[in-house]
Amino acid sequence: MKDTRTDQLRVRLRREERQQLEQHVQNRGKNETISDVIREALNWCINPDQSLHPVYVSKETAAIVAALADELKRDPGEVVKDCVNGILALVEKRKPLIVQEIRLRRKYQAQK
Repeated sequence: MKDTRTDQLRVRLRREERQQLEQHVQNRGKNETISDVIREALNWCINPDQSLHPVYVSKETAAIVAALADELKRDPGEVVKDCVNGILALVEKRKPLIVQEIRLRRKYQAQK
């Protein structure tokens, strides 16, 4: 029999923090609550396996990743992974595959 009991965790937030969390929840647009977002963050802290959980980046970086994901027609998590692999390729003096793909896609779109 599975244990379905839950423990409640109480956290005090400043008004600004709560407002920011509420705004974040609204921006996600997934019909979630603050508790859902907190659970996700706690789960990531406990088990930061990136294949199971999102990688958190700044809002500015997230916007860039979202634009690249849209252009490449990929999941944002894949784009982050490809960018990291691209940096490693540069370190090894190779041309990153993600850069090559973006250039080819842009060239193809320009020819349309």
